[in-house]
Amino acid sequence: DLAKKTISEFPDIYNKYYYKYMRKKIGLKKQREEDIKIIDDLLNIMEKDQLDFTLTFGSLKSFLSNTDNKELFFNSLVKNKKINNWILKWKARLDLENKPNTEIIKKLLKTNPQLIPRNHNIENIISEASNNSNYELLKQYIKCIKNPYNDKKIPQMFLTPPSDINNNYKTFCGT
Repeated sequence: DLAKKTISEFPDIYNKYYYKYMRKKIGLKKQREEDIKIIDDLLNIMEKDQLDFTLTFGSLKSFLSNTDNKELFFNSLVKNKKINNWILKWKARLDLENKPNTEIIKKLLKTNPQLIPRNHNIENIISEASNNSNYELLKQYIKCIKNPYNDKKIPQMFLTPPSDINNNYKTFCGT
């Protein structure tokens, strides 16, 4: 009975922590009833439109900034009508936080890495090092991955997802 009770409580416990984490990813601190729908709506848009997880969350800060943004991915998001509708709801929800955009942007930058180790980049780095004895990409990548939250110092080539997704691609962990 104790095991069944514990197992039956797991979804509620998981959801509590999951949505707490996801609130941070979109710059929310205060917990409100509508947050779950806002989060789920964004994830549904991302899934339907096949938007990159890291780039989408990493671009949210740009919707709060008054500066011209040259991010390639941000520019494509601006053209997405569903995202624009979501952004309006998200900004209305952010207003309830009673925090200046600069503070929210700082939190978004601390929560959403701009750089993740993407397979196509890692393979390119390994290939350059092993086939051409060229370690420059590796050195550059190591320097960038030490601070994956600072997109200002990360070359675009490391931020971009692969242009062609191979659904049969398999990767193996050697640990």
